[in-house]
Amino acid sequence: MSENSGNKSNPALLSRLMDLSGAAADTWDSQELAAMLRHQLSAPLALALGSMGAELKKELQRGRITDPPGSLGELFRQEKPPVPVLELAKRFAKRCRTDPESPMPHGIALLLYYACIVAALTRHSLSISDLADDSLKRGLKWGCAQSWVDPSIRALLEEGLAHLDKKGQK
Repeated sequence: MSENSGNKSNPALLSRLMDLSGAAADTWDSQELAAMLRHQLSAPLALALGSMGAELKKELQRGRITDPPGSLGELFRQEKPPVPVLELAKRFAKRCRTDPESPMPHGIALLLYYACIVAALTRHSLSISDLADDSLKRGLKWGCAQSWVDPSIRALLEEGLAHLDKKGQK
């Protein structure tokens, strides 16, 4: 008798259970997402940027970035956040959102992506994205509607919506 003779498992089911990419990985509840977002916003910047932390260090050595914020949360609260840090953080968030191996939940990566774009837009009147205004608005509205979003990030997204609405009225 072989080892597997009593095994009547469904290969398709096992494959789905073991697949941690895509929608299967984003099964976190609101409290868990809120806690993960708080952690991401409060972690030291170089750690919060994961593999992009090495690029941050290079930019600091080159003098392109001076006096960086201590965390992503600080970055988003600054009156004039450094644009190179916003660009790095945006690239990091985009990479996490598209990488099926990323441990960061899709929603948090997407939220950070939009927050970087909006911070550059509202604090520097600078676009660091090719997103059309309508697509950006949809993303900001989505972020504002999430129950797990930090109040300071929600305020930033709302500021972005107001900015885009004002821009559309001109």
